[in-house]
Amino acid sequence: MDDAATDHIMSLPWASALVADPKWTHTRMPSRLPKPSGEDSLFAETLSTDRTLRTCLTLRPTEETDDKLVYREVVVIVDLGTGLNGYPQILHGGIAATLLDEVCGALIVLNMERMSEKLRESGAQNQVLNMNYMTACKFTKRV
Repeated sequence: MDDAATDHIMSLPWASALVADPKWTHTRMPSRLPKPSGEDSLFAETLSTDRTLRTCLTLRPTEETDDKLVYREVVVIVDLGTGLNGYPQILHGGIAATLLDEVCGALIVLNMERMSEKLRESGAQNQVLNMNYMTACKFTKRV
């Protein structure tokens, strides 16, 4: 986390309390990193401006579970600019849905990365990592 983002987040009492809570550990948001392939360019580039997603801080639980999923939740604190308004001072609904999708994706990626690390640590790197997750979307085929 860069110093300007830290200073801004820490100036908000509710956010500062979350960051300081020993239950949570700062982690990276994978989609905020530009990639040579162009993957994640919406979050890493297009929505990474002073008028859009100014700051995006991700926290994961400090303690891992002994369950199939290492992490069952994440906290993502975002500082939104006015460039995401659908109506004055109201976040556009499509952006709200996109943020929800991105947070769910971050949770999946964090779990997959940690499970892969655990397999390597145990010497079972050749095992296949299977993760099942539910989605709130239902896809239908249009005829």
